[in-house]
Amino acid sequence: TYTVRFPEPTTFLGDYSFEVIQSPENSLRDVDGLLHILDSAGLGDTILVEQLDERPHWGSSATTPELDPNLRLQSFIGAARRGTTVRLLLDSYFGSSTEEHLNDQTCEQVNAIAFTENLDLRCLSANPTGLGIHNKMILANIKGQGYIFIGSINGTELSHKGNREVAILIQSNEAFDYLASLFEGDWPETILLPVVFNGFSHPANHILISEVLYDPSGLDEAEFIELVNPTPRPINIGYFTIGDALKKNDFEDVRKFPLGTIIQPRETLVIALTAAGFNSNFGFNPDFEVLDSDPLVPNLADDPNWGDPAAILQLANLGDEVLFRDPAGNLVDAIAYGEGFVPGHTTCPLVISTDYSLQRYPFWQDTDQCEYDFREWPLPGPGSLP
Repeated sequence: TYTVRFPEPTTFLGDYSFEVIQSPENSLRDVDGLLHILDSAGLGDTILVEQLDERPHWGSSATTPELDPNLRLQSFIGAARRGTTVRLLLDSYFGSSTEEHLNDQTCEQVNAIAFTENLDLRCLSANPTGLGIHNKMILANIKGQGYIFIGSINGTELSHKGNREVAILIQSNEAFDYLASLFEGDWPETILLPVVFNGFSHPANHILISEVLYDPSGLDEAEFIELVNPTPRPINIGYFTIGDALKKNDFEDVRKFPLGTIIQPRETLVIALTAAGFNSNFGFNPDFEVLDSDPLVPNLADDPNWGDPAAILQLANLGDEVLFRDPAGNLVDAIAYGEGFVPGHTTCPLVISTDYSLQRYPFWQDTDQCEYDFREWPLPGPGSLP
């Protein structure tokens, strides 16, 4: 469960400047309001954003950030270019079943700019409570003055120009500090001291198997295996393998990743039995497929050194193993369930129903003990992290 960090309301006494921001009347006005505050941020200042939606651009899906910029997002990036520390934490839960993944696109765009221009700017998508981020909150500390912007306004064009939305902008150092502590607790890389003293294990320094769906309802072609990179560095898994052959002569299948396959920090990679079956269940394509069903999705080639070339990487419903190995054949990570067995690992029980996955939680932990590393999860989320 998600433990509430702030069970009691907070109260601040004093005189505070505040402004009512109302869409569509003044939410995009830059002579005052939010955009004015953001545009005044500079070297040494801080902006923290926690949002349900922050679109990579406005306009139609066919346009670009250059033609139809998200004016708020451009203000965040502009502040970072002036030396401000900017952090964006966007929901990974509510949009994870759609094809668009707009928050992920926003983070890709923002992080690419940060990398290219060497900015103190970072964007992550996350699900800190297990049921999504529904917050619409922007915090700013500018020249020693703390501001909070809270209400119903998302980072969408409709929220600013079409909907009747409202937020308040308050200058309060105490309120900024209070809500900044909430943001820091939700930011995925933050570790709170009580966790450290309660059996905390350091995040793994290698690629992990993060989710397995072996018994989808309907066609088995929707089966998938998800890998995650829990480290702060990109990892090249070219010529690494994924399969269910425990021994080289098992009648099982092992597939090899092509050279140059890279998993970025805190990103996932999804392998499905077929892209067509996966897409019919989840509405988007996996990164790789085992059997050729879609020319747009690359196939994983068979590894002739492991398993049987006639076998197919299809997971048995009563029990199996998933094994991820490096190019030398050394085991990097593994999971076994039901009748499956991997030496040195405890086996997960079978899930109670079809369409339940085995999900690593938290996604960075690796003790080789199923009861600590994996949970039975009724809402599979390939491509997103819990």
